Amino acid sequence: MRQSNQPVTLTITLDGKVQPNFDVVASKEVVAIAEKELEIKAKTDAKGQVHVTFPQAGQYMLEVDTPASGDKVQPTTESYRVRIAVQVN
Repeated sequence: MRQSNQPVTLTITLDGKVQPNFDVVASKEVVAIAEKELEIKAKTDAKGQVHVTFPQAGQYMLEVDTPASGDKVQPTTESYRVRIAVQVN
């Protein structure tokens, strides 16, 4: 569990190697009709790290994808996606 408004640093690796330019999206689960959707978008840096600050308490789904084909760094012939649930207090 994480506390809201505290930065979290994640390092994305594949086969033991850091992965720059991977897309990371954190989406907050909506639990009430009046609640607005919240999405945080980021990219991993040259060290394969991404820094995310969750502004509100709740459950978030983190999705990590290989770089988009429009990016300067072209993905390998394989593509990868992972989804992780994170509870923020």
